[in-house]
Amino acid sequence: MTFDYQLVKLMNLLDDGKYHTLNQLAGEMRISEKTLRKLTKELDEILKENGALLNKKYGQGICLKIENDEAFEGFIQTDSKDTFPVISQQRINSLAYDLLDTDGYVKIDDLADRYFVSRKTISSDLKNVEGLFRRYNLEIERRPHYGMKSAGREFDIRLLLSHLIQSEDSGFQSKLRQRFVSSEIVRDCIEQTVLKCGYTLYESEMSTTVLQIQIMIDRAEHGHPTALSELDRGPYLLEEEDIRVAEQTAIKIQEVLNTEISRSEIKYLAVHMSGKKKIMGSAQSGVMIDMEINKLVNQMLESVERNFQLDLHSDFDLQTNLRQHLVPLRVRLLYHLHLRNPMLREIKENYSFPYAVAAQASTVLSEYFSVVVEEDEIGYLALCFALSIERQKYTRRKSSILLVCASGVGTSKLFEYRFKETFGDYLASVETTDLNQLHHVDLSRFDFIFTTVPVDLDTVIPICQIQYFFDERNIRTVRQLLEENESESIRKYFRPDLFFTEVEGENRTEVLKNICGLIARNYDIPDAFEKSVLEREEIMQTDLCDGVAIPHPYQPMTETTFVATAILKKPVQWQTHEVQIVFLLSISKSKEDLASFYHTAPTFMMDRQLMKGLAQEKSYRRLIQIIEDTENLENNTEK
Repeated sequence: MTFDYQLVKLMNLLDDGKYHTLNQLAGEMRISEKTLRKLTKELDEILKENGALLNKKYGQGICLKIENDEAFEGFIQTDSKDTFPVISQQRINSLAYDLLDTDGYVKIDDLADRYFVSRKTISSDLKNVEGLFRRYNLEIERRPHYGMKSAGREFDIRLLLSHLIQSEDSGFQSKLRQRFVSSEIVRDCIEQTVLKCGYTLYESEMSTTVLQIQIMIDRAEHGHPTALSELDRGPYLLEEEDIRVAEQTAIKIQEVLNTEISRSEIKYLAVHMSGKKKIMGSAQSGVMIDMEINKLVNQMLESVERNFQLDLHSDFDLQTNLRQHLVPLRVRLLYHLHLRNPMLREIKENYSFPYAVAAQASTVLSEYFSVVVEEDEIGYLALCFALSIERQKYTRRKSSILLVCASGVGTSKLFEYRFKETFGDYLASVETTDLNQLHHVDLSRFDFIFTTVPVDLDTVIPICQIQYFFDERNIRTVRQLLEENESESIRKYFRPDLFFTEVEGENRTEVLKNICGLIARNYDIPDAFEKSVLEREEIMQTDLCDGVAIPHPYQPMTETTFVATAILKKPVQWQTHEVQIVFLLSISKSKEDLASFYHTAPTFMMDRQLMKGLAQEKSYRRLIQIIEDTENLENNTEK
C-alpha cells in the first residue's frame, strides 16, 4: 500500500517516539478525530507488515514502536522516500537541498506544508540543517517577512550538494539525477582524457569526480557559476598537468554534450582532479616538490620524534613518499575535499601503531591549514609510515653500558674489547672508567653498569658485578639482562592510582577536565596540563576507533611517562565515535625509548573485544591481564 500525504504527515508527527493523544494529532493535522482513527488504523496495518506498529497506552495516546529495525529501515528507504521524506534525517537532507537549490527566499510555513509536518518540526529540523551548513562554511540567511535562503561560496555549495546526493537517506536523489547529464558519458570523457595524458586518479574516487562534474554543469547552466576568486587559495597548488588534463576533459565534454565550460569551471575541474590524483612512487613521476611541502614533511617527522621518540629523518623512502602524498593532500585540505579510504578499517586493525604515528604527524597539517585532518586521510598517511616503522621494529634495542675496572688503562681497554666482541649485537655504546672516577661520570647516559669490583653507589641504574675473565655463567647473566632490557613490559606506565572508573561528563571537554582533575590528586602535573590536552583535541581526532579515545597533551610536559585509564560512567560522543574508555597518555620530557610501548599499546587499545571486556569488568587487574596477554602474544609471534 502506497503512502498518501496524510499518512506521511501522521508518520512524521509520530517520528519523535513520544506518545500523542488523538486530540493532539487531530489538531496538528486539522482533521476530525473520526478521520484520524481511520488513518491510524490504515497506518498500523502498513507498519505491521514492515517491522513496526502503533502502540496504544491508556491516558497517553499512541506512539510508533519499531520491532524489527532492519525491516522498518528497508520500508522507510524504499516505500516512502521516493514520494515524501518520512524520517527526520531524510527531511534534514531534503531541506538542505531545497535551500541550496532555491534562488529566492522560502518561509517556514511553506516548508511545513511541503513536507506535511508541523512548523515546530520544521524549526527543529532546520537547526540540524544549520549545523550541516556550518560544516561546509555555509549559513542560512534570514530576512523578516521574506523567509530564509542559503548563503555562501558556490564551491562550498557544490561540496555539500555532492555529500547530500551521495547520502543513502536523500529522498530527492532520483529526481535530481534525472536533471543531470549522463554519468556514463562524463566517466567516459574523464577516462579517455586521463589515459591519453598519463594522469592517474584514485579509482575509488571516480564516481565522486563524475558527480562533481555533473553538479558543475547543472549549476552553471542554472546560473550558478564558480568565481575564479573562490578557487584562489594559495600559490603553486595547481601544476601545469592539472590544468592541461582539466582543459582536455572540458573539451571532450563540450564535444560530446554540446555544452560550454568556462575558464573558471575548467579551473574548478582542475582543483578536483588535482585533489584526487594518485602520484606513483617512481622516480619518473616528474612531480616537483616545493619548499612548503619540504617544510611540512620535516615538521611532521619532528613532531613524531618529539612525541614518540621515533627518529625517522634518515628514512629517505619515507620522506619521498610523504612529499609525493602531500602534493594532492594539500589541495584536499585547502579546498576541504574528501577522499574516501576503503581500507580504513583494515589499516586501523593491522597497522594500529603507524596509524597512531600518522595521527600525530597530521597535527602539523591541522595547525598549518586550520582544518582537522579526517580519518580517511590519516589512514593513507599511516601506509606511508608503516614500512619505515616495520623496519625499525625489527631492529634490536641496544643498550649503553659503563664498565668499571680497578686495573690500568691497558687492561681496561682489553676488557672493553672483549665485552664488545661477546655482546656487540646488544650494545649501542661502551665506555670504561676506574672506581675513583666513577662519581664524576654522568650516569644518566647508561642503561647498565658492569663492574669487576664491588661498587657502593646510590643509583637506579642496574649494577652487575662480573669477573674480569668472565666465564659462561657470567655471559648468560649479562645476556639475560640485556635481553630483558630489550623487551621491557609496558605495565609500568599503567599505574593503579591512575585507573579511574565511573568518570562523569556530558561531552569530551567535561570528561577530559574531570580526568585531569583526578590525575592531579595522585600525580604532580603542571598547571597548564589540562589546557595542553584540550588544545591538542582541537587540532586532532583522538577517538581513533569505536569506544576508545587516546588523548594526550600538545607536547611532553611531565617528568615521567604515564597512562591514566578512565572508564566513563556512560558513553560520550567524542568527535567521530562514541567513547567509554579514555587512555590519557603523557610522555616524559626526557629522552625515553618508548618503542615497545608504541608497538604494544595501540594493539590492545584498538581491539574492540578487549576494550568491551574492560568496560564491563572495570578493573585494574583486567587491564594488566590484557597487557600481559598482548605482550606474550607478540613475543611468541616474533619467536
